Amino acid sequence: MNIAPAVFIYADSHNVQQEAIPDIIRGRPCQRNAVNRYMIRKNTEKKTENKGAAEGITYRLVRSRRRTLAMEIRDGELIVRAPLRCSGQDICSFIKAHRSWILKHMSRSEACRDAVQEYGALTEADIKRLKDEAGNVIPERVRHYADIMGVSYGRISIRSQSGRWGSCSAKGSLSFNCLLMMTPPEVLDSVVVHELCHLKEMNHSDRFYREVLKYYPDYHACHRWLKENGEVLIKRMKAGKSTNQENIAGNR
Repeated sequence: MNIAPAVFIYADSHNVQQEAIPDIIRGRPCQRNAVNRYMIRKNTEKKTENKGAAEGITYRLVRSRRRTLAMEIRDGELIVRAPLRCSGQDICSFIKAHRSWILKHMSRSEACRDAVQEYGALTEADIKRLKDEAGNVIPERVRHYADIMGVSYGRISIRSQSGRWGSCSAKGSLSFNCLLMMTPPEVLDSVVVHELCHLKEMNHSDRFYREVLKYYPDYHACHRWLKENGEVLIKRMKAGKSTNQENIAGNR
C-alpha cells in the first residue's frame, strides 16, 4: 500500500497509481500539436524556474521538455510544471479550472504543517521504539488474519518508510511501516489484510478489493483515515530525520 508524497493534478493521462496519488483530475493537453512538433526537433533549452500568480494564487513555474501541464502541492507550495513553449494563457486557464481543488489541498497542507509543529518531529528514539513495538504486534496480527484467510506468507520486515504503509513481494515476504503503531488498531488491521490479500491477487483489481472487503468490510473507512491523517505522521518522521542529519553535519 503506497503513501502519497504529494498531491498532483495532470493535464493529460500519465502512468500513475491511483493509491499513490489520491486526486487526479484530467484536462486538456497544452497545445498538443505544437508541443509534439517541438518535441521531435532537437532541443538544447534547459529547464527553467520562476514565480507566477493567477486567480490570486502564487505558484512556482517549472518549464522543461515535457508534453503536458501538471500541478503539484508540496509543503504548502503550488508547483506548476509546463512544456517549454506552453503559453501563459494556457497555464492560467489550467490553474483557473482547478482553483477550488488547489485551495482545498493548500488548506490541507497548511493544516498538516501546523500539526507537525504542534506534535513535533519523531526522533530516532521514537522510531526505534515504534519498530520494537511493531515487531511485537504486527506479526501477531498477520498470523491472526492469515489463519482466517487460509494463506501462507514469508518473512515479515518492519521499516520506517516514507512511501509505503506496507508491501507484499512475489515470494510472499511482507513489509510494514512502523508508523502504523501510531494509527488506530483497526487501521493497522486493514493494512495487514490489504497485504495478505496480495497473496491471493498480486494487483489492485476489482477482484483484489472484493477479497479485501470480504475479510475487512470497514476497509474503505480505514483507508480514508490514512489519506486524511497519514501525511502528518510521515512529515513528523521526515522532520526528525532532517534534524538528525543537520546535527550530524554540524558535528563534523
